[in-house]
Amino acid sequence: MARYTTKELSRRTWPDYKRFFSQGNGWDHCGCTAYQGFHAPRDVRLWADKRDWNLNVKCDLVERRLAHGILVYDGTEPIGWCQFGPKGELPIRGNRRPGRLFDPGEERIWKITCFCTHPKYRDKGIAGIALRAALGAIRRKGGGLIEAYPFARPKGGPETDERLVRIKEWNSTRTRLLKAHGRFSDEVERHLRTREPLIEVVDGVGPVNAI
Repeated sequence: MARYTTKELSRRTWPDYKRFFSQGNGWDHCGCTAYQGFHAPRDVRLWADKRDWNLNVKCDLVERRLAHGILVYDGTEPIGWCQFGPKGELPIRGNRRPGRLFDPGEERIWKITCFCTHPKYRDKGIAGIALRAALGAIRRKGGGLIEAYPFARPKGGPETDERLVRIKEWNSTRTRLLKAHGRFSDEVERHLRTREPLIEVVDGVGPVNAI
Protein backbone atom coordinates (compact mmCIF):
# COMPACT_ATOMS: atom_id res chain seq x y z
CA MET A 1 0.00 0.00 0.00
CA ALA A 2 2.97 2.33 0.57
CA ARG A 3 3.33 2.93 -3.16
CA TYR A 4 -0.04 4.72 -3.32
CA THR A 5 -0.69 8.32 -2.26
CA THR A 6 -3.80 10.48 -2.04
CA LYS A 7 -4.72 14.10 -2.68
CA GLU A 8 -7.95 16.04 -2.30
CA LEU A 9 -9.74 17.39 -5.35
CA SER A 10 -8.82 21.04 -5.82
CA ARG A 11 -7.89 23.55 -8.47
CA ARG A 12 -4.35 22.17 -8.33
CA THR A 13 -5.39 18.54 -8.81
CA TRP A 14 -8.11 19.27 -11.37
CA PRO A 15 -5.90 18.26 -14.36
CA ASP A 16 -5.39 14.86 -12.69
CA TYR A 17 -9.12 14.48 -12.13
CA LYS A 18 -9.85 15.33 -15.75
CA ARG A 19 -7.23 12.84 -16.92
CA PHE A 20 -8.67 10.13 -14.68
CA PHE A 21 -12.15 10.61 -16.17
CA SER A 22 -10.89 10.67 -19.79
CA GLN A 23 -9.48 7.17 -20.25
CA GLY A 24 -12.37 5.38 -21.91
CA ASN A 25 -13.69 3.63 -18.82
CA GLY A 26 -17.40 2.89 -18.48
CA TRP A 27 -17.93 5.62 -15.90
CA ASP A 28 -16.03 8.41 -17.66
CA HIS A 29 -19.16 10.02 -19.09
CA CYS A 30 -20.56 10.81 -15.63
CA GLY A 31 -17.63 12.93 -14.45
CA CYS A 32 -19.05 12.20 -10.97
CA THR A 33 -21.69 14.92 -11.29
CA ALA A 34 -24.89 12.85 -11.05
CA TYR A 35 -25.08 12.86 -7.25
CA GLN A 36 -24.55 16.61 -7.33
CA GLY A 37 -27.79 16.91 -9.27
CA PHE A 38 -26.45 17.51 -12.79
CA HIS A 39 -27.26 15.62 -15.99
CA ALA A 40 -26.26 16.45 -19.53
CA PRO A 41 -29.15 17.76 -21.69
CA ARG A 42 -31.04 15.22 -23.77
CA ASP A 43 -29.61 16.57 -27.02
CA VAL A 44 -26.09 15.66 -25.78
CA ARG A 45 -26.25 12.01 -26.84
CA LEU A 46 -22.69 10.72 -27.40
CA TRP A 47 -20.87 9.38 -24.33
CA ALA A 48 -17.80 11.50 -25.09
CA ASP A 49 -19.94 14.63 -25.37
CA LYS A 50 -21.69 13.81 -22.10
CA ARG A 51 -18.30 13.45 -20.44
CA ASP A 52 -17.14 16.82 -21.75
CA TRP A 53 -20.38 18.48 -20.60
CA ASN A 54 -20.18 16.93 -17.14
CA LEU A 55 -16.49 17.72 -16.73
CA ASN A 56 -17.15 21.37 -17.60
CA VAL A 57 -19.80 21.43 -14.85
CA LYS A 58 -17.44 19.75 -12.41
CA CYS A 59 -14.65 22.18 -13.21
CA ASP A 60 -16.94 25.10 -12.37
CA LEU A 61 -17.89 23.44 -9.07
CA VAL A 62 -14.22 22.90 -8.21
CA GLU A 63 -13.47 26.56 -8.97
CA ARG A 64 -16.27 27.53 -6.56
CA ARG A 65 -15.10 24.97 -3.96
CA LEU A 66 -18.38 23.12 -4.23
CA ALA A 67 -16.97 19.69 -5.05
CA HIS A 68 -15.02 17.37 -2.75
CA GLY A 69 -13.27 14.08 -3.16
CA ILE A 70 -10.07 12.07 -2.97
CA LEU A 71 -7.78 11.05 -5.82
CA VAL A 72 -5.53 8.02 -5.34
CA TYR A 73 -2.21 7.95 -7.18
CA ASP A 74 0.37 5.42 -8.25
CA GLY A 75 3.31 7.76 -8.56
CA THR A 76 1.95 10.69 -10.55
CA GLU A 77 -0.82 8.71 -12.23
CA PRO A 78 -4.38 9.05 -10.84
CA ILE A 79 -5.84 5.55 -10.44
CA GLY A 80 -8.72 5.91 -7.97
CA TRP A 81 -11.43 8.28 -6.81
CA CYS A 82 -13.86 8.70 -3.90
CA GLN A 83 -16.48 11.46 -3.78
CA PHE A 84 -17.61 12.95 -0.48
CA GLY A 85 -19.24 16.19 0.55
CA PRO A 86 -21.67 17.88 2.90
CA LYS A 87 -25.23 16.60 2.55
CA GLY A 88 -26.45 19.84 0.98
CA GLU A 89 -23.83 19.55 -1.75
CA LEU A 90 -24.92 16.09 -2.87
CA PRO A 91 -27.11 17.19 -4.54
CA ILE A 92 -26.63 20.95 -4.21
CA ARG A 93 -29.66 22.68 -2.74
CA GLY A 94 -29.68 26.42 -3.27
CA ASN A 95 -26.60 28.58 -3.61
CA ARG A 96 -23.61 28.11 -1.33
CA ARG A 97 -20.84 30.57 -0.92
CA PRO A 98 -17.37 29.39 -2.02
CA GLY A 99 -15.45 27.83 0.84
CA ARG A 100 -18.51 27.57 3.11
CA LEU A 101 -19.20 23.92 3.93
CA PHE A 102 -22.00 24.42 6.46
CA ASP A 103 -24.16 27.36 7.46
CA PRO A 104 -24.02 28.47 11.12
CA GLY A 105 -26.06 26.10 13.26
CA GLU A 106 -26.52 23.58 10.42
CA GLU A 107 -26.17 19.93 11.40
CA ARG A 108 -22.88 18.57 10.07
CA ILE A 109 -23.96 15.66 7.88
CA TRP A 110 -21.67 14.33 5.17
CA LYS A 111 -22.21 11.87 2.34
CA ILE A 112 -19.82 9.42 0.71
CA THR A 113 -21.33 8.54 -2.65
CA CYS A 114 -18.95 7.19 -5.28
CA PHE A 115 -15.83 5.10 -5.80
CA CYS A 116 -13.99 4.54 -9.09
CA THR A 117 -10.84 2.47 -9.67
CA HIS A 118 -8.82 2.17 -12.85
CA PRO A 119 -9.39 -1.35 -14.22
CA LYS A 120 -5.67 -2.20 -14.02
CA TYR A 121 -5.75 -1.62 -10.26
CA ARG A 122 -8.81 -3.63 -9.28
CA ASP A 123 -8.56 -5.87 -6.21
CA LYS A 124 -5.60 -3.90 -4.84
CA GLY A 125 -7.44 -2.08 -2.04
CA ILE A 126 -7.66 1.26 -3.86
CA ALA A 127 -11.22 1.98 -2.68
CA GLY A 128 -10.17 1.34 0.92
CA ILE A 129 -7.28 3.78 0.59
CA ALA A 130 -9.61 6.40 -0.86
CA LEU A 131 -12.19 5.83 1.88
CA ARG A 132 -9.65 6.26 4.70
CA ALA A 133 -8.36 9.45 3.06
CA ALA A 134 -11.92 10.77 2.71
CA LEU A 135 -12.61 10.10 6.39
CA GLY A 136 -9.41 11.94 7.28
CA ALA A 137 -10.38 14.90 5.11
CA ILE A 138 -13.81 15.08 6.74
CA ARG A 139 -12.20 14.95 10.17
CA ARG A 140 -9.89 17.85 9.27
CA LYS A 141 -12.90 19.86 8.08
CA GLY A 142 -14.61 19.57 11.45
CA GLY A 143 -16.14 16.10 11.24
CA GLY A 144 -19.75 15.23 11.84
CA LEU A 145 -22.14 12.43 10.94
CA ILE A 146 -21.27 10.54 7.76
CA GLU A 147 -23.94 8.84 5.65
CA ALA A 148 -23.08 6.04 3.25
CA TYR A 149 -25.28 3.75 1.20
CA PRO A 150 -23.95 0.17 1.03
CA PHE A 151 -24.81 -2.44 -1.58
CA ALA A 152 -24.44 -6.21 -1.30
CA ARG A 153 -24.04 -8.99 -3.82
CA PRO A 154 -27.03 -11.34 -4.10
CA LYS A 155 -26.29 -14.62 -2.34
CA GLY A 156 -27.79 -16.85 -5.01
CA GLY A 157 -28.02 -16.99 -8.79
CA PRO A 158 -30.73 -17.04 -11.48
CA GLU A 159 -30.95 -20.81 -11.18
CA THR A 160 -31.97 -20.55 -7.49
CA ASP A 161 -33.50 -17.07 -7.18
CA GLU A 162 -36.34 -16.06 -9.49
CA ARG A 163 -35.84 -12.43 -8.47
CA LEU A 164 -32.52 -12.47 -10.34
CA VAL A 165 -34.21 -13.81 -13.45
CA ARG A 166 -36.57 -10.84 -13.44
CA ILE A 167 -33.67 -8.43 -12.79
CA LYS A 168 -31.76 -9.93 -15.74
CA GLU A 169 -34.77 -9.44 -18.01
CA TRP A 170 -35.20 -5.89 -16.70
CA ASN A 171 -31.53 -5.12 -17.45
CA SER A 172 -31.87 -6.50 -20.98
CA THR A 173 -34.85 -4.24 -21.61
CA ARG A 174 -32.98 -1.25 -20.21
CA THR A 175 -30.02 -1.90 -22.52
CA ARG A 176 -32.33 -2.14 -25.53
CA LEU A 177 -34.09 1.11 -24.61
CA LEU A 178 -30.79 2.92 -24.02
CA LYS A 179 -29.56 1.98 -27.48
CA ALA A 180 -32.84 2.92 -29.11
CA HIS A 181 -33.73 6.13 -27.29
CA GLY A 182 -30.80 7.42 -25.19
CA ARG A 183 -30.25 7.65 -21.44
CA PHE A 184 -32.56 10.56 -20.65
CA SER A 185 -35.46 9.60 -22.91
CA ASP A 186 -38.99 9.26 -21.56
CA GLU A 187 -38.94 5.56 -22.43
CA VAL A 188 -35.85 4.91 -20.32
CA GLU A 189 -37.08 7.08 -17.45
CA ARG A 190 -40.36 5.13 -17.31
CA HIS A 191 -38.51 1.82 -17.35
CA LEU A 192 -36.15 2.89 -14.55
CA ARG A 193 -39.15 3.49 -12.30
CA THR A 194 -40.25 -0.14 -12.69
CA ARG A 195 -37.11 -1.75 -11.26
CA GLU A 196 -37.87 -4.35 -8.61
CA PRO A 197 -35.95 -3.71 -5.37
CA LEU A 198 -33.58 -6.51 -4.39
CA ILE A 199 -32.75 -6.73 -0.69
CA GLU A 200 -30.23 -8.92 1.13
CA VAL A 201 -29.83 -9.15 4.91
CA VAL A 202 -26.17 -8.66 5.91
CA ASP A 203 -25.03 -9.91 9.29
CA GLY A 204 -24.34 -6.99 11.60
CA VAL A 205 -25.77 -4.46 9.14
CA GLY A 206 -29.35 -5.52 8.38
CA PRO A 207 -31.31 -5.08 5.12
CA VAL A 208 -29.10 -3.78 2.30
CA ASN A 209 -29.83 -3.05 -1.35
CA ALA A 210 -28.36 -5.75 -3.56
CA ILE A 211 -26.83 -5.30 -7.02
